[in-house]
Amino acid sequence: MNKSRPRLLILTGLAADGHPIAATLSEFFDVDLCESIEQAIEALRRETYHAVFADVGDFLPLERALVSQQSKLVLDTVGEGVCVIDAEGICRWSNKRMQQFSPAVFEKVKQICCQAMSIFSAQTDSGTTTQSGGRGSKKFAFQSEEDRYFELIASPAIDEHKQVMQIVAVVWEATSGRRMQQKIDAIDLAGRELTRLDRDAMIRISPSERLVLLRDKIIRYSKDLMHFDHFAVRLLDQRVNK
Repeated sequence: MNKSRPRLLILTGLAADGHPIAATLSEFFDVDLCESIEQAIEALRRETYHAVFADVGDFLPLERALVSQQSKLVLDTVGEGVCVIDAEGICRWSNKRMQQFSPAVFEKVKQICCQAMSIFSAQTDSGTTTQSGGRGSKKFAFQSEEDRYFELIASPAIDEHKQVMQIVAVVWEATSGRRMQQKIDAIDLAGRELTRLDRDAMIRISPSERLVLLRDKIIRYSKDLMHFDHFAVRLLDQRVNK
């Protein structure tokens, strides 16, 4: 095969049936013949072509199949789970990432999508819309039985009668971010508790006893709230900066 010549894919049909099109065009192109749309899609996925020759009636289905395949490739590549849930809570489609979630998480997603369906349908009945005229999206958060946290954005799929037919959900795990926020909240709470000292009680005890009190509070909050097993406590003398 001459790599310097353009490549042409021919999807055989009525126009090519019984006609020496391939032989004629092979004088100018490297020609690949496909007898079905499936074969043509597979060839287009593997190879690069400069042109496609097909019947008018076959070209539109071929184009739609290619667009659908590319869309599926994109949705299977993204790191988030994507699914389509209907009004009965049945999953009509999901990408590979969504299918990797546990059955319990998938079931929770379907339950939330049913809730979102009710919310968006109520907005439709009341005529509530966003500034752009749509129904917008809604964000949800939930926790799984394995103590993992997830976030979900649900968007309504609306038909020509402005009725909500399905819910499109994008799901991702937010466990690390949620646990980091819990640690930050725990540190904030510990800081507030450390500064909440009874002034009269502090006056009645010696400096060494005050240090012991502070040490015990730091140890308790570091272990109970932040689950730290190893830590160091240092006191700064601002007079000498040591």
